Amino acid sequence: MFCLALHSVATLPMSGKQQIPPQGQQIPNIPVRELTEEKKVIKESSKILMNSGISRENAETFIALMLRLSQLSQETTKDYNAWFKAIEKGDLNKVRKIYEQYSNIDVNRPDPTTKRTPIFTTVYRSDILLTEFLCQIPTIDLNIQDAEGWTVWHWATITRKLQLLKSMRQVIASTGNINWSKMLNTVDNTGHTPLGYAMKYDYPEIVQWLKDSGATY
Repeated sequence: MFCLALHSVATLPMSGKQQIPPQGQQIPNIPVRELTEEKKVIKESSKILMNSGISRENAETFIALMLRLSQLSQETTKDYNAWFKAIEKGDLNKVRKIYEQYSNIDVNRPDPTTKRTPIFTTVYRSDILLTEFLCQIPTIDLNIQDAEGWTVWHWATITRKLQLLKSMRQVIASTGNINWSKMLNTVDNTGHTPLGYAMKYDYPEIVQWLKDSGATY
């Protein structure tokens, strides 16, 4: 019964025109044009929950909360998609604008297949400015591994992007509390570290830089 009630919430049609309010601001009321449909869902779903022994008031409050969470989830996905598209296009101004407006965007959200986060895209594209911007975000995780076990340090090393490696380190070093040993010595699914790949492909400048930066194997 409970799952059936949630299904009713998940299938509520959305207008797609609401936006996530910046943190600290009150969530806006649902537009009038959606109230009729929302009340229908609350009424029908509440009946299902009431059959399980839950009071009418608690059932309606719960369903209303689920509706709001469903709306916010869909809106968050919409704005994240717009943010990621801006990253793919290399549009730093738009990426910055969207992030500043909705700072609750998950910057470490991985692709469901490749497991790569947005910063993998900027590193792959050798976009130093966007990479530096992402590195400045307090919640950025540079230890995330993709489906192959690679981190952004593996990617930058294998694609021979020394300047990008230097830029990332320079930016994140200013944030403090950086575990360089863990970051640079992470092994992928085949047991290779960034330094291991630099040595394997004979990139002497990157080998030296990685060693100077704390890579040990």
